[in-house]
Formats: sequence, structure tokens, C-alpha cells
Amino acid sequence: MLALWDQSPRSYEGRVPPGSLVVIGPVQGVQRLDATQRANWKAVIRTIRLQGGKVLGYIAMGHGGVTQDQQASFAAVPLEIAAYRDVLDGVDGFFFDQAGPDPMIAGKPDACETANTRWQGVRAHLSALNVGGTVVWNAGAPGPNHCFLRSARAGEHVVSFDGPADDGRGQSFDAQARAVADTLQVNTWTLVHSATPAQMQDALKRARTHYVYVTDGARAFAWGGPVWNYPPGYWGTDSDPRSERGCLRRVQAGAACN
Repeated sequence: MLALWDQSPRSYEGRVPPGSLVVIGPVQGVQRLDATQRANWKAVIRTIRLQGGKVLGYIAMGHGGVTQDQQASFAAVPLEIAAYRDVLDGVDGFFFDQAGPDPMIAGKPDACETANTRWQGVRAHLSALNVGGTVVWNAGAPGPNHCFLRSARAGEHVVSFDGPADDGRGQSFDAQARAVADTLQVNTWTLVHSATPAQMQDALKRARTHYVYVTDGARAFAWGGPVWNYPPGYWGTDSDPRSERGCLRRVQAGAACN
């Protein structure tokens, strides 16, 4: 999968492997796009699809809705879902960010109960708006006793790791989370940022999730900012074993990256 790169169709040309899931997310929100921006984002979607990729619309859920801003984010979810359908003529699914509680309380016993309730609410909006496709919940972790994975439905996706390459949580739970996810028929993701080329290769070798994306983007703002907004310098091609794409292909085939 790819992350939120930028709004230029050219940045995606020749860079989307078939079967990729590509997350797009206009910074100002889809509802606020003017005519020029709408045309541009539609061109981005066409470019991705022509290469065999699927487009997921980014929507922030506001964690547990504790603050007014978080509550406003969750209240806007159905409006953003409808906007991707009506303004951009539809996408192939959605990446719901901030789908778990605030990271500071993610380990509390009621954390998954809150997430489960909110996920059910989003599913109801998707059904009411007659919008389908791939659904990804970025909980940032599998949750206590893998409860975020257990909150997902068969066929849905859950981000079970989202953090920097030097995060101590790393890949330690990936194998176990993968086993639980496979039993539930849920897909898992690993998202790693601030990774050197060596850390990128290590992450690809060690990850046991269904989808992996690694970038050298560094955290510039407290809320993440540009971390996911640019292609990694080592994105490369499937034929270059040192690049992310090439390394991943070799790992999948049981070979070494270098």
C-alpha cells in the first residue's frame, strides 16, 4: 500500500504496483475542494487506477471524541464519505484514521468498547449512503488481547502498528496479531516512518502483517504532518533489490534484499 503522497497526478505515474492500496486525503477535506482541485484529484484517481491500484479516501474519526475537535471530526465522517462519492465520483474504499481511542488511553479496559461502538456507527453511515469497498481502521495497535482486531468484521483491515522505526513496540506482536487476524479473516497493516534504508529492509523482513509500508519521512509536527505526505526516497522499482518495492518482492519470494 501507499500513503498520502501529494495532489499531483505525475507523482503517481509509473509508481503504483498493481494491487496496491493508495490512500488519498486532500488536506482541506473533500467538501471544500474547488473546481480546479476536484479535476486534479479525479486525475490522481484515474492515474492510480490505470496502473491497477485501488484508491482509499482518508477520513479522520477523532479518536474517542473526548475534545470538541475530536467530536467535530467524528460528526463530519458521513459528510466526508458522501463527498468522496459525490465530489470525486467515488473511491474504492476508505482509510479511517484515528479509529482507536487517544493513544494515551488506548490500553484502558474500555478502549475497545468505545472503538467498537464508533466503528459500528461508521458502518451504518456507509450502508445508509450506499457506499462500499475496502474498509481500513487505523487503530495504531492491535489493542489489549487484540481487541481492535476483534472489533473488525471479516474482510476489513486494521492497522496494527503505526509509528517510527525506532519504536520499541516494533514488530514484536506482528506474528501473533497475524495469527489472530487470519482466524478472524481480517487483514492487518504495518505503517513505519522515519526509517533509514537499513531499517526499511529490516521492517519488510520482519513484518508479519498482510500489508506493509515504510517511509523515510520524519515527524515534523506533533500531529504527524508531512510524515506520510511524500514518496520515500527509496521507493524505487520492483527490479531494484535495494528499494522498498524490490526488497518487498524479494522478501515475499523468500530471497534477501541485498
